[in-house]
Amino acid sequence: MILRSLAYASFALAVAAPAVAQQQSPGDLAQTLFETIDADGDNALTPQERDGYTQDVVASMDLDESGGIDMDEFLNWGFGMGVIADDLGRSTQYQTASRIIYKFMDYDDDGAVTGEEMGRFQEAAFAYANQNEDGALTADEFHSHHFINIATQEALRPLE
Repeated sequence: MILRSLAYASFALAVAAPAVAQQQSPGDLAQTLFETIDADGDNALTPQERDGYTQDVVASMDLDESGGIDMDEFLNWGFGMGVIADDLGRSTQYQTASRIIYKFMDYDDDGAVTGEEMGRFQEAAFAYANQNEDGALTADEFHSHHFINIATQEALRPLE
């Protein structure tokens, strides 16, 4: 019951994110995401918080309750970043980055990312981002080194 409530809360945040995104930068939304994952508010993401959030995200993305997230479900979730991409004229770049991330998550290449696959991806992203290897991510590590944040930032960055 608690997991389902958290999943609905996560889904509600994802649905509300486009309206919020119109008033925020990518960095602001990434910080909001960090704070959402940081369940105990200690400014450090633990593996347990990562795993709990991953379960909630999978539940909120899997709209057809098939047990797997297809590409459309993944692309439509976006935590509000798609709205920012639209506003910046970087929708194509953002969609491309999102498709690449999805392909990395779909380990068996069957067109459906399961909770297990997303968990494996998040575990690898967490390990890479944990630069000081202390077992928890700081906000800086999350923003600067997490695979999804790296891809999103680059997709939304204007060409110089």
